[in-house]
This record gives sequence, C-alpha cells and structure tokens, in this order.
Amino acid sequence: TQSTWGPWKMSACRSVAHRPVLCRTFTRQAYPSPTIRRLDTKVGGRFYQVDGFSTPFPSVTTVLDVIDKPGLKYWVQAQMLSSIKTSLVKNLIQSDSKEIPAAQSFRLMSKSAQIEWIDEILLQARSSPDSVKNTAADIGTRAHAHIDEMINAELKKAAANGEAARVEESAENDSCEQDISNVVRGFQNFRRDLYKHGMRFVSGDRMVYSGKYQFAGALDGLVEVASTRNLIAVDFKTSNSIRPEYALQVAAYAKAFEEMHNTKVHEGWLVRFSKESPTYQLKKVKNLDQSFTAFLSALMLWRCFKSDSSKLI
Repeated sequence: TQSTWGPWKMSACRSVAHRPVLCRTFTRQAYPSPTIRRLDTKVGGRFYQVDGFSTPFPSVTTVLDVIDKPGLKYWVQAQMLSSIKTSLVKNLIQSDSKEIPAAQSFRLMSKSAQIEWIDEILLQARSSPDSVKNTAADIGTRAHAHIDEMINAELKKAAANGEAARVEESAENDSCEQDISNVVRGFQNFRRDLYKHGMRFVSGDRMVYSGKYQFAGALDGLVEVASTRNLIAVDFKTSNSIRPEYALQVAAYAKAFEEMHNTKVHEGWLVRFSKESPTYQLKKVKNLDQSFTAFLSALMLWRCFKSDSSKLI
C-alpha cells in the first residue's frame, strides 16, 4: 500500500491489530439531529434546508468556490486545446469519411462552410472540460456511495457484536463497477491500516450543519482512536491531488459536528484514493482551528459577493 504515513504517528495510538476494540458509534440513530434536506438547485451552488431555520444554508463546497483556483484555469485551457488538436487530427488527417472534409478539400469549401466547421470544433472544445469533470464527478459519487455502504455494513456488525467488527473483504467489491474498483480497493487498504493502528470507523457519511454560522455539508466519515477515544473527521477524495482548500472543507465539517453534538473532534484527515491503482494518499490538517478560521473568511466573502453583493454598492 502506498500512503502518507505521517498522520498515523501524529495520532499517538498503539497497534491493536489482533484484538477487537470497543468503541462508540455515532450513527444517525444514536446521535439524532434536526432534519437536513439537500435542495435540488443548480443556481448559485448547493444548499441545504435545516429544520428550524427559514433560510437555506450554503454547502461547504459552494462556499469554497469563492476561492480562486488558478490551476483549474490552466487545466481548462489545456483540455480545450487538446480537444481542438484531437478534432483537427481526426478530421483533417486521419478521417476517411466523406462527410468530414479532408485537408485537401477544406480550401474548396465555401467561406461560410469553413466557418461553420471551425465553430463546431470550438463548440466541442468549450464543452470538453465540463464533460471530463462530469465523468470524474460521476465516478467520485458512485465510489463515495459504495464506500459508505461498506462503512455502514461494518457499523451494523459492530452494533450486533457489541464491538468493532472485523469485516470480511473477500466479496466486498464483487459487485463493484470496474471504473471504481481501484478506489474501493484503495479504501479497503486504508481501512486495514486503520485497524493495524488501533482505529475504527464510528460513523459513515452524515449531514452536518452549523446553526451559529449557517452552513452545511456532508462529512464522509468519523474515525475513533481506541487508546485515546479521540475523534478524527475524514474526507475522501478521488481527485488527482489534495489541494489546500480541502483543509478548510474538512475543518468546517469537523466544527459543524462539534457544534451539533458538543463532542470534540481532534483531527481532520484528507484521504485521496487513486482511480488508476488500489492505493491511497493520507494528509492531516496541520491546524484544524486555523483552517476553520480561514473557512469563515471564505464564508464572509461568499456572502458578500455571491449572496449579498447588492448590499455592497
């Protein structure tokens, strides 16, 4: 397993790989909370409706969209240029189709036909980044759902046995789609390493919110260290890298959970699963409080420029 091992050491836990460990479970039943409903809207981002509040709360990821991501702009440009190159090579060099103009006949076309053909290539190029992102998002959504099913199955066994259950993994990914199989196997490797270092999942995916600051989101998982009872908020990623703003995201989830349940969350982890191999990368948020303060700054900016911009001038 390829992984970043630093956080294991920082959690100050001892190995208990060969004995079951009693631990809490933060299930929705054990820790009930007001109904949080995700609103189906594409205008202005994602929002949640929380019982007891009239105004919808913005999601954590919607808030963080206010942060400029120059790397994303370069990626979009690269995707568009790649699409244009692919279309030119395919249509002008490699194509044998009579419906697509070959290089030698392109100049014989009318000017309007040439412009129409070029416009079609540019239109495809403009939609190329969104197509790639949508495909990646679909893989991420299905992988997250499958992982959550695995965690919930573990929690059910723990509840039935009165202890942190060992999950038989031999058939866990038999029904897994091929394009998420590496992610699922990477999660299995990550969970196996959790066990070796005396940790267990005590909650899977759960919606959290802050009534004080009025934001909401979905926490992917909660892990408990057996020797200290410390809690770790975990956010799963299937992106190509772990970006700095992810620290603000998991910090917001951790602080929302603390507010809801008056229970301290000691650490925040970001775990990225590769789509190309069954491996994972783990990074710990260095300062959870500082990252949350940065998130609150982003929330203020979002409210100024995305939500209440009419009040500025």
